[in-house]
Amino acid sequence: MTAANFAVMLASAGYKVLMIDANLRHPVLHQIFEVDETMGGLVRLLEASPDDLKSLSDEALTAFFGTYLQESNIANVYVLPRGKVEDEQKIAALLLRLPQLQGWLGPLHECCGIDTFVFDTAAYTTSAEALLLADALKGDMVLVMETRGISRQQAQEIVDQLHQTQSRLVGAVLNKQ
Repeated sequence: MTAANFAVMLASAGYKVLMIDANLRHPVLHQIFEVDETMGGLVRLLEASPDDLKSLSDEALTAFFGTYLQESNIANVYVLPRGKVEDEQKIAALLLRLPQLQGWLGPLHECCGIDTFVFDTAAYTTSAEALLLADALKGDMVLVMETRGISRQQAQEIVDQLHQTQSRLVGAVLNKQ
């Protein structure tokens, strides 16, 4: 919910925002933004290769991304839902493909005019998505952390691990729940 609110705030400031549901086990962005989870999605994009883009014209590139991105019910907010996963065993393989998302961001910015990318991932303590993305994307990152059920030492360990990635931790949001 924090990532969704952040995206809405950026969109209201005039940025074109793409929300990416990288929570591979429990996606929720399709519900929040009322988009069709079965159409396209991150799963299908990860099955393709960023190298496939090199031969596409601008029109073909826009059409290609049009099969994956969906307009939300909020102006300037677009959503890349996780998409349907027929076999839950496939999630492990998808985790290994998350780093290739870096190759998609430039073309998405250029052909679709996306200004900002907001990734929603599973909780850091329950999954590898957040750490994999932080290392692969090499961008600015905001950590959202629940204050209940986590000690100061655990929080510091998470921050220390994130500092070991290629991304830059620029802030944190502390939630009670």
